[in-house]
Amino acid sequence: MSLFSTTTTVTFADNNTAQQLYAAGKYQEALAEYNKLIMSNPVATNYLGLAMTYNKLNHKIHAINALQEAIQIDPQNIEAPALLVQTYMGMHNFSAAKEIVEPLYEAHKENVNIVALYMNFLIGIGDYKTGQGLIDFLLENSSHAGILNNAGLIEIELGNMPKALEYFRRGFRTIISKPLPPAAPKQQEFMDPETGKRGLLAIKKVLDELGIPFMLEAGTILGIYRDGDLLPHDKDVDLGLPWNVPRAELIHTVCKYNFACNYTEEDIVGEKGQWNISIVHIPSGTTIDFFFLKPEDGKIVGGIHKNGKTLVLKHTNVGRRTIEYAGQTFLTYGDLDAHFTEKYGKDWRTPQANYNTLILSEAIYDPDGVGIALCYNHCLGALCESYYKKGHGYAMQLLSIIDDPLLQEVKDYLEANLHEKWYPPIPLRAERRSMKEFGIQD
Repeated sequence: MSLFSTTTTVTFADNNTAQQLYAAGKYQEALAEYNKLIMSNPVATNYLGLAMTYNKLNHKIHAINALQEAIQIDPQNIEAPALLVQTYMGMHNFSAAKEIVEPLYEAHKENVNIVALYMNFLIGIGDYKTGQGLIDFLLENSSHAGILNNAGLIEIELGNMPKALEYFRRGFRTIISKPLPPAAPKQQEFMDPETGKRGLLAIKKVLDELGIPFMLEAGTILGIYRDGDLLPHDKDVDLGLPWNVPRAELIHTVCKYNFACNYTEEDIVGEKGQWNISIVHIPSGTTIDFFFLKPEDGKIVGGIHKNGKTLVLKHTNVGRRTIEYAGQTFLTYGDLDAHFTEKYGKDWRTPQANYNTLILSEAIYDPDGVGIALCYNHCLGALCESYYKKGHGYAMQLLSIIDDPLLQEVKDYLEANLHEKWYPPIPLRAERRSMKEFGIQD
């Protein structure tokens, strides 16, 4: 799911055809209708609808132009600058977003939507401490599950897994206490394989020019080796880099080649950046995860770090080999069959869209529950955006390894209220973790 939860709600004056088409997910048809509306009635609300439609179609520049028109027509309307901030964040242009969101927040500190938007921005630039300072105000004035999800995400980044789980579970209670909104018009949009290929080839070109070796990792090499292409249900491209790569020099140089990184300088050179750094290829929108790997006792060790809490993945060192993909030669693990069996289990040859390595892999060492907390975040986030099948899938993943009656309530609630073809059940492990580990009694 996307990092940012939508906070801007546009109020339409009329229940017009364009709005109905937008709500139905028919964005091309809605675009044509909004353009007709603007010709006959060029008010700010119609420009806002046009901008929202452009955003759905990923036409960001057109969306920005429409929002600037809306602001010029009605400077007092805060919905247009708020949506403009979200649009810039979607483009990873945080400097442009900052110029708008900071004065907007200063002028509207009592507006829950604007404060929530500012929290989203702070998450985007990695300023979790400042974001944490907004949580109390937001939760005193709103019970929105999306706000609770972002509050939990902030606590994960600050290393507070029990507090994060508390917020996520409050969000689940909010979801199941109300009627379900209509399902999202489209299935959740993951990384398009062709788009991901553009990002992968772009980062390969840069790393090759810099002389930095890397290898295909995780779901990226699984899809290429098993299926001949990137996984259609994946969210990013995974690369393994040597542990001794100088992090700051790498990221600063890569960002000169149409890539962006939202990690703070402190995170890049600190413990977090030692393990994992994410960047985005701006032209394609592809997220690329760098995992920094080190040999240790016959294993290859990588992981994810969250302010003192580290999820560690240890895989047997099976050597190295090359593989051909998209007309290029890539380095990867030597004995891929053995590697995938260790990482994904003996059934790795069967595609599973509902498999989260961070909690289901036997190669994980995660005493602090970093992966568990992240999966709660993904589950609640999917439900907030009405991607119910994916949220149900995350609930099953979690229930297979942890005893949480609330997750069972979420799963049962979805099944009782929706007619879906759910993902296949996941067997429960004989030894499962308890919520009491995280200080949660109910």
